[in-house]
Amino acid sequence: MKGAANTLMNRLPGKKNYRDDQLERTRRVQKVGGSSLSVTLPKNWIEEINLKPGDILTFKEMSGGKLELSKETQVGVPPDEQKTVHIDMEGEEPHMLTRLIVGSYIAGHDNVIIRSREPFTDAQKEEASEAVRRVLGLSLVEQSANTMEFQNFIDPIKYRLDHILSRVIGVMNAEIEGCRKGLADNSKESVESVFALEDEVDSFYLLMIRQLLLSTDNYRLAKGLGIESHKFQMGYRLVIKDLEMIGDLIYNVSRELWSLIDTGLKLPDSVTRVVDDMLAKLNRFVLSSYEAFREQSLQEVNSVINDINSWLEEVSANEPLVTAAGDMKVATIVQKIMSSLVEATRLLIVVDEVAFNRSMERDKLIDNGDHINVNHRKR
Repeated sequence: MKGAANTLMNRLPGKKNYRDDQLERTRRVQKVGGSSLSVTLPKNWIEEINLKPGDILTFKEMSGGKLELSKETQVGVPPDEQKTVHIDMEGEEPHMLTRLIVGSYIAGHDNVIIRSREPFTDAQKEEASEAVRRVLGLSLVEQSANTMEFQNFIDPIKYRLDHILSRVIGVMNAEIEGCRKGLADNSKESVESVFALEDEVDSFYLLMIRQLLLSTDNYRLAKGLGIESHKFQMGYRLVIKDLEMIGDLIYNVSRELWSLIDTGLKLPDSVTRVVDDMLAKLNRFVLSSYEAFREQSLQEVNSVINDINSWLEEVSANEPLVTAAGDMKVATIVQKIMSSLVEATRLLIVVDEVAFNRSMERDKLIDNGDHINVNHRKR
């Protein structure tokens, strides 16, 4: 009776025993024709990815003699296959509408329909307009008293991650130069130019996160975006978030400089030179860190990290002398500026660490996994 019960349990839907699991994981290679070999695919995997006769499978060679197998999918999304999400909300909880719009966009939905039990208020309509303004490719296409419908018009394959990252670095360079010009000329206009640039960084950040999430389920899209392996997606996520946070810190610096100029306060010349040098150093470290991430040379990445750490130690030693200059109001603003610049520089070390780890992985692939050549430089 006990044996019969065990047999019955093994036949229940979703019930697997150890032997069944091993049979699903192991396949014997069969010879087909004169020289071809074949192997069957596990049934549960076929059902999970909805594989049908005539579908195309993509094989990607990995290290250690392994293959990554995936179903080939379309890169573009036909209109009849676009993802639509319906969201029901009620009340006027602060920022909820913005987070629903942006969250749906990042999650990869092409159409977002939000319904409210009560008519949308003027404040909510303004909030929705502001959210759409921050998101590349998203438009409010239809609106009634209780419904808002948004549609995304971005074709993901047209926006490679490396191209977007390059654009973000260019914008951050312009932000830093705007701060330096405002500091040198005591110009609010130069500093104000940074405000619009920061909105651009935020828009690119949201687009890159959306791209990453879409690529996790689409091998061809990941390849088209320049993501060589799914193992690199976490690193990209860290780098993208770090750059967004660095952009926020540069924006904080511009706000402090604007406040300084607006109140008619001036920094002592010695302090102005220190702040300008910090801005110039941050700009150089941003460019060198991005170059190290792009080229992935162990020596170059290590050199950048050493340079940043050495500079941070120097700033830490000199900071009390700098912030002591001038009156209390000026000293407070200088402290905030220096703290933001130091924190932004520290965040770059994370970018460099990701670059170093990716370089290790790539060198391991080049040298068949048993030897890494530290002298590898540009690929």
